[in-house]
Amino acid sequence: MLQIKNGKIQTEGVAFSLPDGFFIERIDANACSFRLGNIFLQMGVEESPASVEEILLDGEHKPSEIFNVTHNDLQGKAVFSYASEPTVHGYEERFALKSGKQLFVLVEAYGENAISNEQMQALVNSVL
Repeated sequence: MLQIKNGKIQTEGVAFSLPDGFFIERIDANACSFRLGNIFLQMGVEESPASVEEILLDGEHKPSEIFNVTHNDLQGKAVFSYASEPTVHGYEERFALKSGKQLFVLVEAYGENAISNEQMQALVNSVL
């Protein structure tokens, strides 16, 4: 369950900063999403029998190769994804937690040249 503490969203021992300038789209018990123009940011935890790698490669968008990411003590996997109709590109990081759940942070941008890959990674870095 998500909890707000010290101005951050906390769950499963991990704290997210609120993204500066974004509007709240949705908050529920396990995830929250924010929007700024045509850029969407979603973060939360979920239970899944699939591995982090299986989830990152399963989807309707064409994924890049999976690569390792680290935030503080968290070690996880990440992938860029692309779709041509409509023009969407995304970036997702996932982390297997000790509780058996998975922490995820997903950025999706709609429209050509909406946001670069580096900007998506910087956005994730700013909230983790």
